[in-house]
Amino acid sequence: MGLYRRFKQKVKQLLGRQEQNAVILMYHRVVDVETSPYHGIVSTDHFLQQMEFLHKISNPLSLIELKDAIKQKEIPTNSVIITFDDGYADNYTNAIPILTNFQIPATIFITSEYVGSKREYWWDELERIFILPEKLPEKAPFMVGNQMLDLNFARFNKDQRIHLLRGMHGLLRSCRPGDRQAILDGLLAMSGLPENGREDYRPMTEKEIITLSRNGLVDIGAHTMTHPVLSALSREEQQAEIIGSIRAVTEIIGKPVHSFAYPFGSPQEINNDSLEIIRSTEIQTAVTTTPEKVNPESNLLALPRVWVGDWDQKTFQQRMEPYFQEVG
Repeated sequence: MGLYRRFKQKVKQLLGRQEQNAVILMYHRVVDVETSPYHGIVSTDHFLQQMEFLHKISNPLSLIELKDAIKQKEIPTNSVIITFDDGYADNYTNAIPILTNFQIPATIFITSEYVGSKREYWWDELERIFILPEKLPEKAPFMVGNQMLDLNFARFNKDQRIHLLRGMHGLLRSCRPGDRQAILDGLLAMSGLPENGREDYRPMTEKEIITLSRNGLVDIGAHTMTHPVLSALSREEQQAEIIGSIRAVTEIIGKPVHSFAYPFGSPQEINNDSLEIIRSTEIQTAVTTTPEKVNPESNLLALPRVWVGDWDQKTFQQRMEPYFQEVG
């Protein structure tokens, strides 16, 4: 932070007009793809515009720096923290070079079981199954728990499959990881598609994660092993997902992991068991998806985050106005 900005901040504190707030921004992907039924993709150009704006107006912090600021109850004006969920390879190839150019730190949360996998993340694989094939079998019976479902694809054209996809996504997100994988394996076989996924959708490799972990701007965090809804699991299952991912990421990067992101992350998808398990670890900051500002009273193990869309700089600036002072 420059000397003038520090002086200006101190004056505001003395005048009692200083807001002790920060905003944690949540990204997933920075990539140029034609279409996607999901809303976690930001184009490379729009991400560049967004970081350009943040470079001008904000005080970028790492999560560890934010933790220290909260503990000291001295959060710098217009503080922003950049985070990425899941661990897509495009974080490595597209996002990090832009962040490096502006010297903006970031945390990337890794879903550990997918590291180096040829298969796509389960939600992307579901999209590939439902959207890509020109033709699907008329019927596809499969079990979800104890319930037999019979999908009648003969009733759906390609556009209508998107609605079916979203319904299936809602159904599978609350499944236990083993059950979900069994369903995906069956649907993939039915579709006739190869098991290996699309290159543009691949997770990072261990080598890429290690390279980023040695970059002074990037912190590597954990994001469970298979990205389940934690509140849908037993305490023992949650422990396996959370502790397993922390251990796996620690082993990859060769140093302790201090940050964690709850999958999906809404209050309905985290419970007391989730929080107690995190408290039992060495995790120092954990993030949710509750879209609020961070303040000096925020719980370090349940920090709010704000989702970012595929917005140009003007739209991004408008969306950021509630979180920053003197934007414009």
